[in-house]
Amino acid sequence: MSPATIHHEIKIRRVGNDAVPLQPMPTMHPGETVRYSSDDGNVTVKFPGASPFAQTVIGAGQIVTVQDVVGHFLCQCFITLQDGRTVGWVADPSPSGADHNVTPP
Repeated sequence: MSPATIHHEIKIRRVGNDAVPLQPMPTMHPGETVRYSSDDGNVTVKFPGASPFAQTVIGAGQIVTVQDVVGHFLCQCFITLQDGRTVGWVADPSPSGADHNVTPP
């Protein structure tokens, strides 16, 4: 069952071969819900280190809840286009990522 409220709807857009989240990213708090989406295709967001969510890979359309953590979390963004190609993160530095800041409620 999905949470009734989505606190943060994070849009990711295709820019050439990049999957760029709109900036600035919102500050998040434990217990808030997040959904990543794109008008350009299906989004996948990966957290290569620690994640503010229970999982490190967030798939298209998933609604996830910020866990009881505080800190700075880096993600890598990807969009699978209608034709099956994937654009997004390749190497650091990349515009296909974002910093998530989680602060106390």
